Amino acid sequence: MTIVSLSVRYKSATVGEFIERHAADVSGRGIFVKTDRDFEIGTLLQLDVRIADKQTLIAGVGRVVWRRATIGEGTTDRPVGIGVQFLRVDKSSRIVIDQLLAARPDPFCALESCWIKPLDTAHRDVVARLAARLPV
Repeated sequence: MTIVSLSVRYKSATVGEFIERHAADVSGRGIFVKTDRDFEIGTLLQLDVRIADKQTLIAGVGRVVWRRATIGEGTTDRPVGIGVQFLRVDKSSRIVIDQLLAARPDPFCALESCWIKPLDTAHRDVVARLAARLPV
């Protein structure tokens, strides 16, 4: 199978800025890439993700595993692009991926604060009993 080269450049000036803006687009197993290019699912990619100063952050081989390929499917919250599964990344890329994962907020934090704060205000006794049952 042919490997297609995909170079992605982000406007982020620093690694820290990239992490702050794009950590949600990266997991330990892959990355979401905004692109209008119509890649078929299963396409192998030689991936090169860079920031504004042309520093490579993530380099390796990946496979397109899903896509939002038409403008009708994309929105500002869910833009057109592809999900790329990492098949092989170099050591420095793995370090950046680990930094991105460590910087991601806990997805349950917002959820918990939505229901625990009102519950704590109205039913302090219930929250105290629940907290007492948590493992130490």
